[in-house]
Amino acid sequence: MSRQTIVRMAAVNITVFPHPDGVYSQLIRAVRRRKIRKPVWGNRAGVFTHVWDAPSGELRGVHGTISSFVNFDSASPWFDIETNEEASEDELNRVEVPENLRPELRKCEFVLDERNHVLSFNCDPSKGGIAPTSMKKFLDKVFAEEHIAERFGPVSVNIVHPEESVDEMFELANIREVFIRANRPNVGDYDGTPFTNLNRWMEEQNVNTFEQRTVADGSDMVPDEKVKALARVADENGFVEIAGRNEFNQAVKLSTKQSAPLVEQKTFDADVTLAVSVFYGIAEKIAQSIRRRRRR
Repeated sequence: MSRQTIVRMAAVNITVFPHPDGVYSQLIRAVRRRKIRKPVWGNRAGVFTHVWDAPSGELRGVHGTISSFVNFDSASPWFDIETNEEASEDELNRVEVPENLRPELRKCEFVLDERNHVLSFNCDPSKGGIAPTSMKKFLDKVFAEEHIAERFGPVSVNIVHPEESVDEMFELANIREVFIRANRPNVGDYDGTPFTNLNRWMEEQNVNTFEQRTVADGSDMVPDEKVKALARVADENGFVEIAGRNEFNQAVKLSTKQSAPLVEQKTFDADVTLAVSVFYGIAEKIAQSIRRRRRR
C-alpha cells in the first residue's frame, strides 16, 4: 500500500544590502554557525540546525532544516495532573532534566533560492512546519541578532502572497486612498517594469524606504498601471493599503498585511518519491511565480 503524503510550502522574500553573489546563502550559513535560537510562537523556539548546498538544478542556493522545540523554565511551578495541585518541592526534587535538552522536537525543511532571494519552507505545523506569520517573526529576530546585523546590515523579510493578491485589492468598487510603502528592492528584481531603477533612485537619495499616499479629491480614484506596478513591488518589499467603499457602499480598508500567504502543495507517494525532491519541485514552482510577477 502506498503512503500518500501531502507537502505544503509557503515562502518569504529576503533582501540584504549590499547583495554580492552568494550573500543569501552566506547569511543562512552564518545564522547556522552561530546557533541563534529565537522564539517561533508561544513557548516554542527555533534554530537553523542543518544547511546543505542545493543539488544541481534550476534553483541555486542551500536547503536544510529549522528545528523547533518547547523552551521552558525548569524553575517555574509544575503541575501534578493526578492530584490537580501544584507539584510539591519533594516531587520536583525527583525531576532531573538536563539543561541542554528540550522536548517536542519538530523539523521544518526549507529551500533558499539564491537567485530570487526567496526562502520556501514547510508551513504545515502538523508535520513540523512553521506558519508564515511565525516564520517571518522568527527570521526578523534571527537576522536582527547583533553579530548578523553587524555583518549583513538590516535584513528585510516579507511573506510572499499569491500573484493576484494586489490586483484583487484594486478591484474595490470605489477607491478613495492608496498607501504604498516599499523597502529598497534588490537590483534587477523588476527589470522590464516601470520601476527598473527604483533601487538606484533610492540609493542616490540615501533612503531605504519609499512611501506614497494618493488620496482622491472628491470623486473615486482611478489608479493607473504604474501605481499597480509599484504596489506589486511593495507587496514583496513592504506593504500596500487601499481604502474606499465596496459595492454595498460600506467603508472598507484593505491591506496586504492581512492577505493570505501563498501556499503551494503536492501529494506524493512517500514509498516511491523522496521528500527532498518534492520540496525542490514546489520551491521551483514558487520561483517561477516570483520571476513572472516581477516582470509585470
